[in-house]
Amino acid sequence: MKILQVCKKFPYPPKDGEMIAIFNFSESFLALGHELTLLSLNTNKHYYNIKNLPQNIKNKIDFEAIDINTNINFFNALSSFIHNTPYNIDRFYSVDFDEKIIELLSKNTYDLILLEGLPLLLYVSTFKKYSTAHISYRAHNVEYEIWERLSNNATNFVKKKYYKLLSKQVKDFEKNNIPKVDSVVTISERDASILKSITNIKSNYTAPACISPNNIHINSSQTSYNSLFFLGALDWLPNLEGIEWFIQDVFPLVINKMPDTIVYIAGRNTPEKIKHYSNKNIIVLGEIDDISKYMNAHQIMIVPLLSGGGMRIKIIEAMLYGKTIVSTSIGAEGIADENSIIRCDNATIFAEECINMLAHKNKQIELGEKAKHVASEKYTAINVTRNLLSFYNQTFNIH
Repeated sequence: MKILQVCKKFPYPPKDGEMIAIFNFSESFLALGHELTLLSLNTNKHYYNIKNLPQNIKNKIDFEAIDINTNINFFNALSSFIHNTPYNIDRFYSVDFDEKIIELLSKNTYDLILLEGLPLLLYVSTFKKYSTAHISYRAHNVEYEIWERLSNNATNFVKKKYYKLLSKQVKDFEKNNIPKVDSVVTISERDASILKSITNIKSNYTAPACISPNNIHINSSQTSYNSLFFLGALDWLPNLEGIEWFIQDVFPLVINKMPDTIVYIAGRNTPEKIKHYSNKNIIVLGEIDDISKYMNAHQIMIVPLLSGGGMRIKIIEAMLYGKTIVSTSIGAEGIADENSIIRCDNATIFAEECINMLAHKNKQIELGEKAKHVASEKYTAINVTRNLLSFYNQTFNIH
């Protein structure tokens, strides 16, 4: 099969959940013997110079990247507001990218075009005009739901109204544009059900978030069992909202019972307001270079999400490392097993579960082993990708 994988930000090096999810598919496509071209917008926010790609990666994948400035522009935002379109999607449109699509499709014949994220639906008409390939949209989240939840949680009146408007605009965009593709790949059955309730989906397959075990390097010799840790991009609003809630509402309750507890906070683009929380109990690390070392250093992972959607690939990664995970229900959405993750949805219970785990090392280890088993059985990249490709083959005769 000849595959064109299309991304809204360059997925290498795979640092955040979305990048990891995309690049795991890329590697699995290759491992299963398929030919891959990866076409990506290269945003200024997540810019990567493709000349720096390792040679072994370049030898396997044909990369194409088009630079785009996605910084918020007042006049463009105002235009989107006037036209009642979602600016957080509109700003991913690029004439240069559209022309690159035409160039690629004029020179190559693909069997499958996989669109990795909602903004790529802006280009569906171009893909359809210049190719007869099967076009599949991979919904990493139900996007409108993220903004709906942020609106529900917001205490600032202006933010609440803006998020509510954005939620409606994104929902309309999903409703009007998802039917244009040939199939939709959702992260969970829950997401599939929600999307089917708002729009017409021609064909759907659920492929959960997944991780390659080859990228997991376990070394528990230095693991701390008396601390907590957080890992997530802090330029994503749900992560930022969640860690602030944990610091302000949950962690003081933990410190009250266990005053020596330390929480480590790591994440790309950590804002100054999070750094200002730093003290002897809160260690703000910012972006870290070695995620494996960080995972191995700590046992109890917190996932205090109050909004968001899809699946947290960082949870799947932590499960394969055998970590103990304390999460809200939203944070653990999409993960099938109910017994390998502690789920709690108010500050008091979240704190109590953290305290209980901190006090019992054996429980930490037991729960971590359960999580590792579940992730190994259900969320390994090669198996998830193989099953997805079987769906394309059996349903659409693409091979």
